[in-house]
Amino acid sequence: MTEQEMASDTADYSDWMAELPPELLTVPLWNVALPGSHDCMSYDLDINSAILEPDSLTRFSKIGFLRKVVCKWATTQTVLEDINGWATLHPKEILILSFSHFKNFEKNPVGLHLHLLQFIETLFGPKLIYRKCCPTMELCWNQKRNVLIAYDFPGQIDPKAHPNICGKIPYYYGNTMNLVQVESKILQTLESQKQKNGFFVCGLNLTLPEDASVIKYILKPFNSLAKVIEQSLPELVKFMGQRAEGGRVCIFASDLVTHDDFVPTVIKLNTSKYVSNTMNVA
Repeated sequence: MTEQEMASDTADYSDWMAELPPELLTVPLWNVALPGSHDCMSYDLDINSAILEPDSLTRFSKIGFLRKVVCKWATTQTVLEDINGWATLHPKEILILSFSHFKNFEKNPVGLHLHLLQFIETLFGPKLIYRKCCPTMELCWNQKRNVLIAYDFPGQIDPKAHPNICGKIPYYYGNTMNLVQVESKILQTLESQKQKNGFFVCGLNLTLPEDASVIKYILKPFNSLAKVIEQSLPELVKFMGQRAEGGRVCIFASDLVTHDDFVPTVIKLNTSKYVSNTMNVA
């Protein structure tokens, strides 16, 4: 695939990995630029759920009409079975699913974690990539494994008992609604990870404040987190594309991944200029 084709607004990216430069097929997958979605799946989130983000919003959610406003800022997608079906139809697309922030699991931590892990292992089965391997696209394709599960194991669960489940992937983000600070964090992350191996996520997502100032964001008429992000994402995507090219990258995550050329911008990093740098750090 040429650079121009990768950037096409009308391109279908459902099988983009199969069209990457051949040089990338044998390098560790963590040296490939991957588009990711932040916070795309929350289990059991409804109008009465305790799963809210950020935690500071819970104090306001007890007020009836505010509860509905708060729920505008989060999305529920219980879609693991759909993901498994998609992975079957696209065997050369390698999916990385990250599980963390297990709200209310403290009520029965061992039982709930084991139940979820068993469900994941049973659902994806032979598609799962082993924790101890250094995954490359060629290796994954040869073994017919294209789902990597990153799980934030609690202290009560032994990761060794789940060899096909990987550990937590570090997620770096600005933790602010300020674009300048988010961009600064992106630069710091790319620099700090330059000589390291392993997966990491660089988040372009904006984050609501953890104090009462959050009200000014959620009570604006006809407002939602999605709309705020949509206004800022073009600048963040442009910034990321300019700063990341030629350096060591892995997973870039955002909230509205289908907007503003986010996906093609990340994929475009996997060009000959980027590949030459990847060879030096793999």
